[in-house]
Amino acid sequence: MISEHSSPGGRGAFVHLLRRLHFYIGLFVGPFIFLAAFTGTVYVLTPQLENAWYASTLFVTPQGKHSRCRARWKQPGVMWGRMNPFMLCAQPWPTGHNPSSVC
Repeated sequence: MISEHSSPGGRGAFVHLLRRLHFYIGLFVGPFIFLAAFTGTVYVLTPQLENAWYASTLFVTPQGKHSRCRARWKQPGVMWGRMNPFMLCAQPWPTGHNPSSVC
């Protein structure tokens, strides 16, 4: 009695070859699939991981009195912009110099 696996040729040898190829291809491709799945999971969890690791940098406790930006607008050396009233600009020339004169 001759078994199917012991015959050197025929369909049994082809099936055996396909199974062996499937096994080795799986061994070769499997780590890449695992790496892609692992890095995808880390990418999805990045916001939560960053919040946990950098909590002392990202979140602070308020200290002192809350100040509004309007208090800064009244500081000397700062004037309102002429084009946009919400844009501040510092004076780029010295205080006694006329900016329209060339000399």
